[in-house]
Amino acid sequence: MGLQQTQQQFERMQQHKKKVKGCLVVPQDDDCVVLQRSLRSPSQSFERTDPFVSSQGPAGDDRRGERLASSRVLRDGLMHQMEALLMQETELSSAFELLEYTRQKCAQQHSVIVERLESYEELLHDLETQGASNDSLMLSQEERVKWENTKEMVTTVLPQLLERLEDNIALNNAKIRGIRSKMEQLRAQRLALREQIALKEEDIAIVLAE
Repeated sequence: MGLQQTQQQFERMQQHKKKVKGCLVVPQDDDCVVLQRSLRSPSQSFERTDPFVSSQGPAGDDRRGERLASSRVLRDGLMHQMEALLMQETELSSAFELLEYTRQKCAQQHSVIVERLESYEELLHDLETQGASNDSLMLSQEERVKWENTKEMVTTVLPQLLERLEDNIALNNAKIRGIRSKMEQLRAQRLALREQIALKEEDIAIVLAE
């Protein structure tokens, strides 16, 4: 019975050796625990020892202040440009209103002169149709004066006046087109400046939030 028990114990030992065969048993002393912890969290150890990680300090505050001051200077410069553009737009707007008023008045005068010229042409035509002439003995002195004045208005005065007025209208319209073009350019510049100012405001807000 004793031999049989001994053999059974030996067999159990052999089976246990097979189970643990190839396994490495590492002693769990204090140094090993520290090493395992450092291996599990390498980033923490490097954070404490990495010399390239910058920290907030007086130098960082100085750079932040320089960036803030630079952004504000650029923003203020853009604001001054915006003010200048707004003044130019105001001046051009006033000039445009004056030219537009002149255009309307000239258009009214042109219509009046054209109507008057047509009226005098009809009157002259009626006089000529009736056989009236400057040498006719049948015309009274008053009729002769009227005929001469009508002929002068139709052939000389009104056409010359109409021509000068049309020249003024053409010149006024050219000025209006020039002002409109300039105002469109200023408007485009103002919109571009507005975007640049908004970007600088964002830069300033970012620096202040740091």
